[in-house]
Amino acid sequence: MTSLEPTIGNNFLLTGGITMMRSTNFRLLKAIRERGWLQLDLVGAAKLSSEARLSRIIHNRTVPTKDEVERVCRALEKTPEDLGLNATTNIIAKD
Repeated sequence: MTSLEPTIGNNFLLTGGITMMRSTNFRLLKAIRERGWLQLDLVGAAKLSSEARLSRIIHNRTVPTKDEVERVCRALEKTPEDLGLNATTNIIAKD
């Protein structure tokens, strides 16, 4: 399990010197809205475990699994890059 230590702002330092950014994924929110959906609609279409899980993904409080990314992309007919769900969007190397 990866440990998290608070750093400046809303970022967290992961073991191994990687910083996880905690900010809202506006690309994913925009794609949901463009379909005229609510977050609950995407939860059902992508077969996510809960609306809370999707909220944690949107607000970068958790990193989605590869399977979750694939299901969300399929439901929204977008690529991971379109939705800001590629790993480099959520995790950056610490200098």
